[in-house]
Amino acid sequence: MLRKFGGNADLAGRGLPARFLFALPRSLAGYRAVDTALVPEQVTAGYQHRVHDLAATLAQWTEPAVVTLSEDAGRVRRAAAEQVEAELRPGGSLYDMREWGNKLSGATLRLAGLLHVAHHHADAWRRPINVDRMADAARLAEFFAAHYRAALTTIGTDTAMENARYVLGVLTTKGMTTFTRRELHRRVSRRLPKSGQVSTVLAELAALGWVRQAPDGRYELHPRAADKLEALTR
Repeated sequence: MLRKFGGNADLAGRGLPARFLFALPRSLAGYRAVDTALVPEQVTAGYQHRVHDLAATLAQWTEPAVVTLSEDAGRVRRAAAEQVEAELRPGGSLYDMREWGNKLSGATLRLAGLLHVAHHHADAWRRPINVDRMADAARLAEFFAAHYRAALTTIGTDTAMENARYVLGVLTTKGMTTFTRRELHRRVSRRLPKSGQVSTVLAELAALGWVRQAPDGRYELHPRAADKLEALTR
């Protein structure tokens, strides 16, 4: 479904995939406990109570409510936003997915608001978001950044990902920790005879965080690229 979603040129052209937070957990099939304990009754009752109260409370809202941040939460928000801004620069982890990364600070605030309401369902709008909820939202933002990068792997076309797997395999097996585009082209010219094809694959690998371009123009391979290749081929 992600591949169909990302393969729609009209939707992709309008930046729709960049408006979503993806979570791609690893399948537990084959490792699940056959017999599991029942969910404790107090947990079930607490969940039902909380969802009911949230629905009843939100149904009564007739005017927009402004929720503020505590002073400490404001400092956490500012630090997280500054970190995002730094990662959007050339060489940063968000540089090659800037369209999504540009929305991350806003998404972090919305996550903090949702967590705040979940913890204070009866009067969330009467109290500021505290530092713990803002810190939780910042950690969630890091989670979603990593999973968006993984989602790009699925969204990409089959041919593009096959080429990326092949090139990543060459880089890891040949121990090419640093290299130029021309050096890589010589290694993969049978499969990718045109230099433009190599550039496309390098851009794909950079977007996924497996390589990055240094200021001198050479490329650097992620030190855990072999592990990443294993995850990509699962």
